[in-house]
Amino acid sequence: MDQTKQIQRTNGPSGPITAPGPGNAYFGLLPKEFQGRVKDPFVYNLVLTVNATSTSSGSTQIQNDSDFVWTQGTVVVTATDDTTFTNAANIPAVITISDSASGRQFSDQAVAMSAWFGTAQLPFYLQVPKIFRAGGQVSATIQNFSGTNLRFRVSYHGFKVFAMPAQ
Repeated sequence: MDQTKQIQRTNGPSGPITAPGPGNAYFGLLPKEFQGRVKDPFVYNLVLTVNATSTSSGSTQIQNDSDFVWTQGTVVVTATDDTTFTNAANIPAVITISDSASGRQFSDQAVAMSAWFGTAQLPFYLQVPKIFRAGGQVSATIQNFSGTNLRFRVSYHGFKVFAMPAQ
């Protein structure tokens, strides 16, 4: 399909919505090398238990079979017993995220969890998708400001881009 063709939907609150590309606005932002390659939806996860008023770090390894394009973020926060849920909009924690392969930080300082991660019902959509190359790592450090131990389930939603061309 022609990448420049405009696609219209009529289910917008103000009438027709026009989006570039083949039905996904992110495809127009991807490098040309990704065109014609197999893309599968995928979610990478990081689970960290962070003690009260403490900091914990971890990383997520990107599999070697494909590059990964991160488009959305969600988080679920529970007490360490996994039964008591914390409202995602009011998480008493900050996070720093980096691409370990390039060394790039995603913010100039730790930011509120809601600056990068929403809920399953209302995920945070990245303004521009972030590409992680096969074999890379996403690193995160979470600082818990609450007086209780918390378990953070951070999810990086997006899609894999395989080296083989689409059939």
